[in-house]
Amino acid sequence: MDEQDQTNDLTETEGTTATVPRTRKRKPKTISTKISGAALTPDLDSKDGGSLQEYVYWIGVIPSCPVEHIVSGGQNFPKAQELIVNDPSKPSGKARVPVFGGFARFTDQSMRTLLERLPRLVIRFKTEDTGDGAPRKGHLIRIPTDEEVKHNQQAGRGTRHYRRHKFDEPASRYMFAVLCENQDQPERGSSYPDVLEKTGIMWPEEIEV
Repeated sequence: MDEQDQTNDLTETEGTTATVPRTRKRKPKTISTKISGAALTPDLDSKDGGSLQEYVYWIGVIPSCPVEHIVSGGQNFPKAQELIVNDPSKPSGKARVPVFGGFARFTDQSMRTLLERLPRLVIRFKTEDTGDGAPRKGHLIRIPTDEEVKHNQQAGRGTRHYRRHKFDEPASRYMFAVLCENQDQPERGSSYPDVLEKTGIMWPEEIEV
């Protein structure tokens, strides 16, 4: 066996030392890429599918509404809420103060849902409005869509069609929604605003209706 064989050959013969060939370490490549800070920063003004813009509204129902709140488009329109404020004259140091309506955040999707469902919401009163301001009893009725009627019929389920009564009135006649001027610190008005039937609703951006 020559000198080269004695150096590089791996053997398991007793009394013989096995030699492992040396390998060279690879040096890292000198080419590098710098990722810009812009590529690591979110676009907070983006309006792509993963980002939604929302706006705060003061919403609710007026005192003559026969129910304490109306839920439509996933939003609760309350007649009144209570705020807990400091009051040194009370043993607890706190007092409950009633306020008009409440605040809600709308995205363009939730606004479209409201615009789709609210025109199908009716209040059925038990008596006629005499104009004297006396409270009237009533309840909410939702007008089903053609698709809902067909789906229930195909499924063999009964469908409660809407049949107009003489004391039926649109729910929007008793609801309000006001875009808050200060979006960071929204405020209620000092009195109930006009209702949606008269004012409509303002959306700060373009929206399909």
